[in-house]
Amino acid sequence: MSLSTAQFLPASQYGMFRKLARVLEHFVAAAPAEVRLDQLAKHCGMSKYAIRKICLRLQDEGLISAAENSLHWNLAKPAGGITLEDAWRISMTDTSRASTTAPVTGKFTTEMDLLITQALWNIDQSISSHLRCVQLDRVSQSQRTARRWGRRGVRKVKNFL
Repeated sequence: MSLSTAQFLPASQYGMFRKLARVLEHFVAAAPAEVRLDQLAKHCGMSKYAIRKICLRLQDEGLISAAENSLHWNLAKPAGGITLEDAWRISMTDTSRASTTAPVTGKFTTEMDLLITQALWNIDQSISSHLRCVQLDRVSQSQRTARRWGRRGVRKVKNFL
């Protein structure tokens, strides 16, 4: 049995979730130092425009703050408080906001609509609780200690045990 994210998320939601997680991870790894927009774009392999758009969204959520010229950003909360749930919550909010074209009346046409909505809400809560356990400072710390470079540029992996 193969497991694919496409079974659970549309490509647009997964893509946004992945981008947000990658950007947040870079901020956590660099904390408490400021991160330049061009550094972030290079690290994430995205355009400066896309990175700036993501940074503005993260700033709206209170996760990062901009320096005077908006070319430097830093974490607005402790690195240990940033989890994958933050990226999940933002990506789900953004994609649901973008995909909603019909006005929401708050009324369900059938009992099945209500059951489906409740089931999806429970799934979202379950995913959030699992992602809340993954602190991004642990991810960035393990990457820092695992990678060591030799004299000839050959990557040596430090033993964890």
